[in-house]
Amino acid sequence: MTLPLRFVAALLASVILVAGEGCVSRSHARREAAIAFQAGQIQQQHPAPTPEQIRASILFRGNVRNALVRWQPQMTLSQAIVAAEFLGAQDPRSIVVTRNGQPVFVDVRRLLRGGDDREVFPGDIVELR
Repeated sequence: MTLPLRFVAALLASVILVAGEGCVSRSHARREAAIAFQAGQIQQQHPAPTPEQIRASILFRGNVRNALVRWQPQMTLSQAIVAAEFLGAQDPRSIVVTRNGQPVFVDVRRLLRGGDDREVFPGDIVELR
Protein backbone atom coordinates (compact mmCIF):
# COMPACT_ATOMS: atom_id res chain seq x y z
CA MET A 1 0.00 0.00 0.00
CA THR A 2 1.50 3.31 -1.01
CA LEU A 3 0.42 6.65 0.40
CA PRO A 4 -0.26 9.58 -1.87
CA LEU A 5 2.67 11.99 -2.11
CA ARG A 6 0.53 14.94 -0.87
CA PHE A 7 -0.45 13.06 2.28
CA VAL A 8 3.18 12.15 3.06
CA ALA A 9 4.31 15.76 2.48
CA ALA A 10 1.56 17.15 4.74
CA LEU A 11 2.35 14.59 7.45
CA LEU A 12 6.07 15.38 7.29
CA ALA A 13 5.39 19.14 7.41
CA SER A 14 3.18 18.78 10.52
CA VAL A 15 5.84 16.66 12.28
CA ILE A 16 8.48 19.30 11.53
CA LEU A 17 6.23 22.11 12.79
CA VAL A 18 5.41 20.31 16.04
CA ALA A 19 9.04 19.38 16.69
CA GLY A 20 10.22 22.91 15.86
CA GLU A 21 7.97 24.62 18.42
CA GLY A 22 10.25 23.73 21.35
CA CYS A 23 13.45 24.93 19.71
CA VAL A 24 15.04 28.14 20.95
CA SER A 25 18.13 29.75 19.53
CA ARG A 26 21.10 30.29 21.81
CA SER A 27 20.86 34.06 21.44
CA HIS A 28 17.17 33.96 22.40
CA ALA A 29 17.93 31.77 25.43
CA ARG A 30 20.74 34.11 26.52
CA ARG A 31 18.46 37.13 26.14
CA GLU A 32 15.75 35.44 28.24
CA ALA A 33 18.32 34.53 30.91
CA ALA A 34 19.62 38.12 31.01
CA ILE A 35 16.08 39.48 31.44
CA ALA A 36 15.41 37.03 34.28
CA PHE A 37 18.70 37.97 35.95
CA GLN A 38 17.90 41.71 35.74
CA ALA A 39 14.44 41.10 37.19
CA GLY A 40 16.05 39.29 40.13
CA GLN A 41 18.46 42.18 40.68
CA ILE A 42 15.63 44.70 40.72
CA GLN A 43 13.67 42.55 43.16
CA GLN A 44 16.66 42.44 45.54
CA GLN A 45 17.03 46.23 45.42
CA HIS A 46 13.32 46.78 46.08
CA PRO A 47 12.09 44.00 48.35
CA ALA A 48 8.38 43.52 48.88
CA PRO A 49 6.96 45.49 51.81
CA THR A 50 6.29 43.65 55.04
CA PRO A 51 2.75 43.47 56.45
CA GLU A 52 3.77 45.96 59.15
CA GLN A 53 4.94 48.44 56.51
CA ILE A 54 1.67 48.05 54.64
CA ARG A 55 -0.40 48.62 57.78
CA ALA A 56 1.60 51.80 58.53
CA SER A 57 1.11 53.17 55.02
CA ILE A 58 -1.43 54.64 52.65
CA LEU A 59 -2.20 52.58 49.55
CA PHE A 60 -2.71 54.37 46.25
CA ARG A 61 -4.55 53.08 43.19
CA GLY A 62 -4.19 54.86 39.91
CA ASN A 63 -1.43 56.43 37.88
CA VAL A 64 1.21 56.96 40.60
CA ARG A 65 4.90 56.14 40.90
CA ASN A 66 4.66 55.05 44.57
CA ALA A 67 1.61 52.91 45.30
CA LEU A 68 2.57 52.64 48.97
CA VAL A 69 3.27 55.85 50.90
CA ARG A 70 4.60 55.73 54.45
CA TRP A 71 2.15 57.50 56.75
CA GLN A 72 3.34 60.48 58.81
CA PRO A 73 1.46 62.06 61.74
CA GLN A 74 -0.90 64.86 60.63
CA MET A 75 -0.36 63.89 56.95
CA THR A 76 -2.95 65.46 54.67
CA LEU A 77 -4.40 64.07 51.48
CA SER A 78 -2.50 66.55 49.30
CA GLN A 79 0.80 65.67 51.04
CA ALA A 80 0.12 61.97 50.48
CA ILE A 81 -0.66 62.55 46.77
CA VAL A 82 2.60 64.48 46.37
CA ALA A 83 4.47 61.62 48.09
CA ALA A 84 2.78 59.09 45.78
CA GLU A 85 3.95 61.14 42.76
CA PHE A 86 0.83 61.30 40.61
CA LEU A 87 1.87 60.71 36.97
CA GLY A 88 -1.26 61.80 35.14
CA ALA A 89 -0.94 64.33 32.33
CA GLN A 90 -3.93 66.18 33.82
CA ASP A 91 -5.33 66.56 37.31
CA PRO A 92 -7.33 63.54 38.50
CA ARG A 93 -11.04 63.65 37.66
CA SER A 94 -12.02 61.98 40.92
CA ILE A 95 -10.45 61.02 44.22
CA VAL A 96 -11.95 58.43 46.54
CA VAL A 97 -10.52 57.76 50.00
CA THR A 98 -11.61 54.43 51.48
CA ARG A 99 -11.22 54.00 55.23
CA ASN A 100 -12.49 50.89 57.02
CA GLY A 101 -14.39 49.90 53.88
CA GLN A 102 -16.26 53.22 53.69
CA PRO A 103 -15.59 55.28 50.54
CA VAL A 104 -15.44 59.07 50.85
CA PHE A 105 -15.58 61.08 47.62
CA VAL A 106 -13.32 64.14 47.59
CA ASP A 107 -14.20 67.30 45.65
CA VAL A 108 -11.12 67.58 43.41
CA ARG A 109 -11.70 71.25 42.58
CA ARG A 110 -11.95 72.20 46.25
CA LEU A 111 -8.84 70.18 47.07
CA LEU A 112 -6.87 71.91 44.30
CA ARG A 113 -7.96 75.31 45.67
CA GLY A 114 -6.68 74.35 49.12
CA GLY A 115 -9.97 73.29 50.69
CA ASP A 116 -11.12 69.80 51.71
CA ASP A 117 -7.52 68.75 52.45
CA ARG A 118 -8.48 66.18 55.02
CA GLU A 119 -6.10 64.16 57.17
CA VAL A 120 -5.25 60.62 56.02
CA PHE A 121 -4.51 57.68 58.26
CA PRO A 122 -2.62 54.36 58.03
CA GLY A 123 -4.60 51.79 56.09
CA ASP A 124 -6.42 54.36 53.96
CA ILE A 125 -6.79 53.52 50.28
CA VAL A 126 -6.70 56.52 47.93
CA GLU A 127 -7.96 55.99 44.41
CA LEU A 128 -7.04 58.59 41.81
CA ARG A 129 -9.00 58.42 38.54
